[in-house]
Amino acid sequence: MKPRDTDEPIPSAGATDPASAGRRAESPAGGHQRQITPAEWVIHQMATIDRGPAAGARSGAPRQRARRGAAALARWLIRLPIVGRLFWWMKMTVKAPRMTIEILDHLAAIRAEMDSLRALIATNAAQTAEQLVLIRRLSVDVEDLKGENPVSESAYDAFEAEFRGDSQVIGQRAEVYLPVITSVSAGIPSFPILDIGCGRGEWLQLLNAQGLTAKGVDSNSAFIEKVRALGLDVEEAEAVYYLTRATDESAGAVTAFHVVEHLEINALIALIREAYRVIRPGGVVILETPNPENIVVGSCSFYNDPTHRRPIPPPTLSFYLRHAGFSNVTVTSLAPLNLVQGPVSDALKPIVDRFNMGQDYAAIGYKL
Repeated sequence: MKPRDTDEPIPSAGATDPASAGRRAESPAGGHQRQITPAEWVIHQMATIDRGPAAGARSGAPRQRARRGAAALARWLIRLPIVGRLFWWMKMTVKAPRMTIEILDHLAAIRAEMDSLRALIATNAAQTAEQLVLIRRLSVDVEDLKGENPVSESAYDAFEAEFRGDSQVIGQRAEVYLPVITSVSAGIPSFPILDIGCGRGEWLQLLNAQGLTAKGVDSNSAFIEKVRALGLDVEEAEAVYYLTRATDESAGAVTAFHVVEHLEINALIALIREAYRVIRPGGVVILETPNPENIVVGSCSFYNDPTHRRPIPPPTLSFYLRHAGFSNVTVTSLAPLNLVQGPVSDALKPIVDRFNMGQDYAAIGYKL
């Protein structure tokens, strides 16, 4: 047999991949061993293939060994970062056409949806423009129809003068409340009286004449200017809003004459609740309003004022005061109408009383 060349490295038995590069190979001189590199291993495998049948007979299965060597070399190369990345890019290159088609399909679907949204936005914009034109037209029509607002400041001042009465008469009627105020020591500088909805200022003038400290609140600027010209302390504000800003237990009394009938029920409840918070212990609340128990008031005169919401029966207002925490709640009837004069039979007396009873009443409650 032909001897091996002395320069040819001899791999150890069973070597099939270059991962075992660095294995030992014997030299022909014997005894001396050295490490073979992966490149030398590949060269050896290729040389074995090139030797043909004779070399193959000598090695046993040269082609099988070559295939195993090539597979091992591929596995080893894939472990290298740059080669592994190259294989990844080759795989992605194969997948790229299919992925590109899918992306294009998605883009086409998105484009179609965007076109649909643009059409919908254009339709809505056209409808909105038509609605704005209609709103402007209706606003002009409403302004033309409503004329002078009865709630306007100048109109309401004249309305009060005609339907409620002269300021001097109203001031005289309010004198009935002075004993209630003095009984709780309200109206001192540290615990003033808050008059909510002070209007033309009749009650404030009466308190000022008695040397009591009071402040008025009203949302009507015409009333505010008139009362301020009298040298009285007033502030332009909405009733409930003003009370919500007031300090706890800072007032000796809270009064409101002919205010609660102008409020929605939730605003009425809020006003009573805030009044209870603002009044100091021992203070008092006085709420005067038209008396619907009087047949003439409940069926007719209450509705003379178009700004009135609804009549409030005395038991209802008393309940709301008690529910808020006020104690010793009483009802005082005021300004009797005395519509029916002369002797009346006992059978008719209850009916006549319904006509002659007070046109107004006051619900009075104390904070203990």
